[in-house]
Amino acid sequence: MSKLREFIQRVLSKRQSQKPKLEAVQQDLRDLGQHLEHLRLLATNTSASGDALPDLRQRAASLVTGIDSLTTQVNDGISRAANLLVRFGKNTINIGVAGKARQGKSTILQAISGLDDRVIPTSDGLPCTGAKSRILHRTDDPHAEIEFYTASEFLREIVHAYYEELGLANPPVTLDEFERGVLSRPHFEKPEQHAVFEKLKELHTGISAYRPYLSHSPKRVGLDEVRDYVSQEDGRRRYLAVRCANIHVPFPNGDVTGLAIVDLPGLGEIAKGHSEKLVTSLQREVDAIVLVKLPADTGDDWFANDIKVFSEIKKAVPELDLADWLFVVLNLKQDGSNARMVEILKSRPLHIGSSPRLLTVNCRQPETVHQGVFLEVLRHLEENLERIDQRQTAVLATHLSNLANETVTLAQPMRDYLQKDTIGSGDHHRFGELFRSFMKRLKANLDELTDEYSQLIRSSGMGREFEAAVDEACIAARAEVPVPTPEELKLQNADLGAWPAVVQEQQHHLRAFLTHRLADVLDRRLELMVEEVRRKIMSRLLTDPLGRVLPEEIRTKADPREQLNLNQA
Repeated sequence: MSKLREFIQRVLSKRQSQKPKLEAVQQDLRDLGQHLEHLRLLATNTSASGDALPDLRQRAASLVTGIDSLTTQVNDGISRAANLLVRFGKNTINIGVAGKARQGKSTILQAISGLDDRVIPTSDGLPCTGAKSRILHRTDDPHAEIEFYTASEFLREIVHAYYEELGLANPPVTLDEFERGVLSRPHFEKPEQHAVFEKLKELHTGISAYRPYLSHSPKRVGLDEVRDYVSQEDGRRRYLAVRCANIHVPFPNGDVTGLAIVDLPGLGEIAKGHSEKLVTSLQREVDAIVLVKLPADTGDDWFANDIKVFSEIKKAVPELDLADWLFVVLNLKQDGSNARMVEILKSRPLHIGSSPRLLTVNCRQPETVHQGVFLEVLRHLEENLERIDQRQTAVLATHLSNLANETVTLAQPMRDYLQKDTIGSGDHHRFGELFRSFMKRLKANLDELTDEYSQLIRSSGMGREFEAAVDEACIAARAEVPVPTPEELKLQNADLGAWPAVVQEQQHHLRAFLTHRLADVLDRRLELMVEEVRRKIMSRLLTDPLGRVLPEEIRTKADPREQLNLNQA
């Protein structure tokens, strides 16, 4: 097991090192999405503008269509990056276990983890596991930490999923609205819609049993209490509020710190939300999935429901081959009554474009499960998980590269159109007229400003202003002349050994003091004078027609610098 722990730590360390790159990619994609939205707005306005040339309007309309397609791809990239960020941010390698009711899923979980019915309930009747559990190896202090949905998450991910599936109008905005509302059965065309509606009614009528736990902070419980939070048997309803139960126990077959077994409930159930939660788990946290199937001894096959499950797994992470991470466990009954059907299913190829690994064990035999499933999956992960991680990051990189190429291709026709020489026609001709008018007006304004300052200088107005600043500096210097007292001068004479040396040193101090005083006052005054000149120049720059380019709320600002700063922001 020491080799396994080293492998787990190596993979987790490599994944953690990828997080900063993925965060940067995600932010770049978000920025690109915002830029595309701005470009889309501009192109939409241009395509609808009566002032634009017909050719320009047509190109702008085509650009809008292309941007819509590109935005979908950008959002897909953001989603891929987000999924990888969560996957690579985990501190465990996770093996998910899934299966429809009464197939042996809970039994195989018990065999791997060493837990019993107190924590992982099993049943020969209706489905009994209702909430996802994450079982982690811990050598001391066995306990469970229950994570709950917030009220808004529950409303969005569970309640609204029913309304969307059933096509019901006006989904509740708040949980209070859902609780107080009256559910009236509409006319349904399909029988399965009636079954889904019944599940929604159960959710509605039983809300008092689970609502107190929504938005509850994580709760630590003993192993004996776990069943109350994850089981849906005997009328339990708390599980509906549970996002995940994290169960910390020592695994029976050695130290596997850094490994987690995830119980994925709900496969094939009518209740809404389970399928979505399963897909999210596959995309974000499961590194290998064990799918349990119990072949019937009276006859069985790979039915449409089985193929649908394989399709859902493939759709969740399409870049991975099913053989990379899917293990189908054919559960052999204790009495061997279904052994012949197990062999028939193993011998019949699955025509699903891939070849998931088929394993055969009796799920009620812990040692057989340990050898035939647990260690088999771990060996596969040791040999392939790093390659699988590289595959997923490579697919994201290819997606980004294709996105960049398509962005350039999309923008190129408009860029070529705007760069071509069409002076003398249409918008370009009008632009030329406006630009020449602007330059003529600007030159005249600046010439006027130059004349104003020439006259101001000739009239000695600026000279008198500068002279006043010099006088201010002199007055400030006289106020505190740094001349030493006679006693201090006598001490310096004794130190330097001659009066000429004392006088020379004091002259240096006086020159430095007077220079500092003069510079301090004149710098401040010159700064004000220069700033005033700059403000007047900017005011002339922002006169019409250029000033009309600025939005009205910005043009009303008196200070031209504030106008430019607001426009830039």
